[in-house]
Amino acid sequence: MFKKLAFMIMGEYVVNFSRLFLFALVSLTLVFGSPAVIQADQPKKNLYIGILVPLTGFLALEGESQRNGALLALENPPAVLRQANISIEYEVFDTGTTPEGATLAFNRLLRRDNLVAISGPILGTQMLALLPLAQKSEIPLTTISGTSSLTEQGNRWLFRFFPNDSVVKKAQTLYAANFRKVQRPIIFYQTTAYGQSGLQYLQQYLADLKIDPIESISIDPNIRDLAPILLRVMQKNPDGFLLQLHAPSTALLIQQARQLNIELPIIAGSAMHQPSTAKLLSAAELKNVCAETSAAPVVDSNPTMRAFVVHYQQRFGKEPDAFAVAQYDAMNMLMQEIARAVENHHDQALMTIATLRNQLRLGLSQQPFNGLAMHYQADTKGNMAHSAIIICYNGYNHQSEIVERYNP
Repeated sequence: MFKKLAFMIMGEYVVNFSRLFLFALVSLTLVFGSPAVIQADQPKKNLYIGILVPLTGFLALEGESQRNGALLALENPPAVLRQANISIEYEVFDTGTTPEGATLAFNRLLRRDNLVAISGPILGTQMLALLPLAQKSEIPLTTISGTSSLTEQGNRWLFRFFPNDSVVKKAQTLYAANFRKVQRPIIFYQTTAYGQSGLQYLQQYLADLKIDPIESISIDPNIRDLAPILLRVMQKNPDGFLLQLHAPSTALLIQQARQLNIELPIIAGSAMHQPSTAKLLSAAELKNVCAETSAAPVVDSNPTMRAFVVHYQQRFGKEPDAFAVAQYDAMNMLMQEIARAVENHHDQALMTIATLRNQLRLGLSQQPFNGLAMHYQADTKGNMAHSAIIICYNGYNHQSEIVERYNP
């Protein structure tokens, strides 16, 4: 009987405690509002991001880095998305190196009802072809292409996460003139939109420094022998080379210059900062070679960057470069803005894809983001990255060193 009475008293205590707890919980909700994060009992929602990269052709090295950076980020979405029962789906499309390849992949992506954003290829000519498509379909389009004209089109859906040529070419010319004392340069530039964009700013900044280049020479990506050109220009007595070439042409020019005993300082574009490009050359051929870029993850001592490098090496079996880091930062900021939109829109079921796309556009254009490479903040044109560095090789191994930093 005593046991029965004890159970009755205890049961009444538990019921009363439960009522009190429920009353307190309801009161707190009324005072502070409902939680911002959508609860896990919401229906599962899949969102889709398309990754367009040139994995074949003359830009395959850069495209591979871009793809790897995207995968490393997308494989680790923010916890708030998992709590909201939202999964990020993604797919990689090889665009080759033609505008048609990029537009075909873009249009295939538009068939997906849950498509919220597209990461565009690094190649400027392909990005120029995608700009009107992104604007017409009103979908956020990120890129790590440096072609300056991309953000001069007035497209509010475009966001660039690599410093454009107006930033890195200034760093390149300042370093060449002030530290390498180059006064009679030869400019070699690619016939692509990337090369022509870089040429424009190299000439502009050299003029600002009262330096008149001896000659500016266009190089087709398919040329396999630059020796005749090099022998000809050396007759004009240059004191340095400035390059705006993709990785294969960069490596070819440096290799053939060294084979011809041309030991002039070579200040290259961002392709030369890549470990994959450096490995196309011997350590001796890299002597007196420098490059502009946005980041140098392999030689960066920042603990967060070091952790990224280790993770990247474990995942892909190779060293990351600035293109991988920029793409990684771009995808992480994109997912951060997806999470922000989810938190701000309490009823997930009523948030349409069109609404989410517009929220992403607003977030990318207004919010700051501390990435691995730098602090990102959109200007009025969609440029997110505004810093550059110069790296140089010592000629004894394939390791580079950060020698200068240029910040706004």
